[in-house]
Amino acid sequence: MSEGWARKNEAERVANGPRWEAGAVLASKIRTVHFVRHAQATHNLAAKEEGRIAYMDPTHHDARLTEGGMKQCDGRLREHAKSVAGEVDLVLVSPCTRATDTALRGFGGDVSESVKWYALECLREKSGQHPCDGRRAVSQLKAEFPKINYSLMEDDEDVYGEKTLGEER
Repeated sequence: MSEGWARKNEAERVANGPRWEAGAVLASKIRTVHFVRHAQATHNLAAKEEGRIAYMDPTHHDARLTEGGMKQCDGRLREHAKSVAGEVDLVLVSPCTRATDTALRGFGGDVSESVKWYALECLREKSGQHPCDGRRAVSQLKAEFPKINYSLMEDDEDVYGEKTLGEER
């Protein structure tokens, strides 16, 4: 907080005392975190039609967005992204295709080009043995999503996917 800025706002500062000063300091340090779940993906649509057994179908490995999911990104998510685009400092995504694609479609065109995008393994679902929760190799993901920085990913191959796909080691 600069001295000039404080003098300019002297009347407000004097009237509100410590509350004003605390608010000014906090406002400069507060970060807002937006959590966005992925849009509809192939496994979600299949589960709607076939039931939960669809989650075990290997054709949904690292499930992609459906046409309906893409429309979700272009609709309400895009509206939200436009309203907060100027406040975005960093975007963190799951390396699963459906999540990365949701973030890029929803926020990609509206946030500043200087904003950094990172994929983090710890942001993905890994609670079961569903092929849809597996991910492709980082080398493949980099080729499809060049805007995303995968440097914080330790393994090219999906180490959680071994368990997710039910392979025995």
